[in-house]
Amino acid sequence: MNDPFLKIILIKTQITGTTTLILRMIMTKPASALTLFLALLLTGFTGCEKPTEPKAETPKADTTSHNFVWDVDTIGYRNTTLSDGVIINENDMWVAGEIYPDSSSYHNATHYGLAHWEGKKWTPEIVMARTDVENPEIKEASIIRGMAVVDENEIFISTGFLLMKRDNIRWVEKAQDIIDKKAFSKIWGSNSNNLYIYGANGGLYHYNGTSLTSIPTNTSLDIMDINGDWNPKTGEYELLALASTPSELKSSEILKITNKTVELVSTKGLNEYSKWDIWFEGNLGYWVAGFNGTYFKKALTDSSWVKKTDYPNSWRTTSAIGGNSEKDMFLLQSGGHVLHFNGSSWKDFRLESNVFAVSDFYYEVIVKGDLVLIFGSENTDPNRVFVIRGMRIN
Repeated sequence: MNDPFLKIILIKTQITGTTTLILRMIMTKPASALTLFLALLLTGFTGCEKPTEPKAETPKADTTSHNFVWDVDTIGYRNTTLSDGVIINENDMWVAGEIYPDSSSYHNATHYGLAHWEGKKWTPEIVMARTDVENPEIKEASIIRGMAVVDENEIFISTGFLLMKRDNIRWVEKAQDIIDKKAFSKIWGSNSNNLYIYGANGGLYHYNGTSLTSIPTNTSLDIMDINGDWNPKTGEYELLALASTPSELKSSEILKITNKTVELVSTKGLNEYSKWDIWFEGNLGYWVAGFNGTYFKKALTDSSWVKKTDYPNSWRTTSAIGGNSEKDMFLLQSGGHVLHFNGSSWKDFRLESNVFAVSDFYYEVIVKGDLVLIFGSENTDPNRVFVIRGMRIN
């Protein structure tokens, strides 16, 4: 399977439990998959608990630097998928997913759920966890679907139905989904007593440090992403979720989460194709990324989303957005393009660095300060999966 766009869809939907379904479609009905992407080409596809207020931050500069050094680290091969990751500091980073480090033995190999960067190399780690509510004694090597770091260095991970926390060198169960058994995927949180876990079929849950609560979303779409940021105008955290089903190319929904209640945000102006990522900086602007680029709103109350065209290759598929602020943000595009905006100009690293290649595709970007992690895959056999580490040098 060498079509990078098919692979992006597989990776983006793997965390919400639809990978097997899509793989089966591709393996048994290749004509259907081909028809789907030909159609895309013809339509321009080518392309109630009050949170703790964060600590005061130093004022943000008008511009930031484009000067990054990049290193590429192989994480796994073939069936390896990376779904999430966190940055604590330059010597402490984690990536999560289903990881097969050995290219020659993945058929019979035990998969790893995590890989940990300790300053010199990535060390794979197996997470043994329960996989069945009815059989608590049975534990298996688990696929890790999401992770988050809060309160400086408290790390949480999610399996299919468990929320777990790092305790020294162990992973300890904190909560399980016995409410409606929808698959957990990723996590967002402002602190260890205010975590949101989300996933398939509109599943959304809040963890208050002791117990888990299901939050009705009134959508059957998979929640692909939640982003939150402190809004200085309202004095509260603002949370937005993006619900979508990329494998079926249906329209997306945007959900605003307030005090454990959910309301729909207007999607007027967005095209009919699914979106993959949502990113914003509190009260300064909102971005949505997907099949045919990005869309923007200055305020959620604006009448319509506007297609962004004021940056390079704006017609290309955009698989991910991330950054520290609107003056320090990244876009990952089809064709191996990695764009950075520094507050005054855009830089396309694929054009100026031999690290990024047209044959590769990139699908996740994680940014903290001057550090960046980008997940990618090589469009060759044995389908090497890698992490690109970036560090800004001022």
